[in-house]
Amino acid sequence: NQLDPAKSNPHGSVCKRIQGEHVAKFLIAAIMKTKIGESNVDSSMNWLDDISKWSTWDANNVSKTQIFHQAIAHLNSGSGVLDVAGGSGHVSMALGMLGVKSTVVDAREGVGKLPGRDRKIWKKALRRSALLKSDQEVSVNDYCLPVVPFVAKRAWFGVRPSGVDATFRHPDQDELPVCDESSDLLQKSSAIVALHPDEATGDIVRLAACKKVPLVVVPCCVFARLFQDRRISLDSDRIVSSYEDLLLHLKNQDSTIEETELPFDGKNTVLWSMFEDSLRMTNN
Repeated sequence: NQLDPAKSNPHGSVCKRIQGEHVAKFLIAAIMKTKIGESNVDSSMNWLDDISKWSTWDANNVSKTQIFHQAIAHLNSGSGVLDVAGGSGHVSMALGMLGVKSTVVDAREGVGKLPGRDRKIWKKALRRSALLKSDQEVSVNDYCLPVVPFVAKRAWFGVRPSGVDATFRHPDQDELPVCDESSDLLQKSSAIVALHPDEATGDIVRLAACKKVPLVVVPCCVFARLFQDRRISLDSDRIVSSYEDLLLHLKNQDSTIEETELPFDGKNTVLWSMFEDSLRMTNN
């Protein structure tokens, strides 16, 4: 029996790539769902009514629909998608494969540097996309989504953690910048995604809720000792000390935040909201 890569080592490169694909597809499906009212959607898109299918749809078929291209146009508006604490860039790689521009924001030195095998896959896809773009004989009806390169930005997100060296262990370098609510990158972003963003999780949800930026985040570690002032809600004295507590704390940041699970092992609970009342349009 063959092992499902998404249900093997959750920290392996192949697994991270597949997890990134699930997160990217979930975001696009959520945006498509909000666009249904703007399109004449046929029965082939009924799968959008089943949230369990939001991360597993077939790009070959869905990419030929009008609603897909409306969603991509929205996500490519402004500065595009922010992939916060995105590490090597697996979510951004998956977004790029589906034609979405993004920026990986991470304080680590290797931000956006895909591991060897994935880097080869990514470079091959970019080359193939460039060749297809230059081939005048390729039909617009063919499945050949343009692959969009992502940008890597080494920076803190939200706030610089207290007690951390401002240069993050590199005293010969300038202080790392902070991507906060005043930065153009955040203000003009079309969505925020985060796969296991560790310490940045709270700021990601807080800023997304504050700015009403479409959000898809898969929380991971609790860091109860680091964030001892966290409570389940504003009117509760209960300290956030478990994963379940963390999910409640994050969901209480906005009443529209929902919860579901993605089909891979490890921490796979996704919290999301499109903040539809304030969903920003593509003319940002």
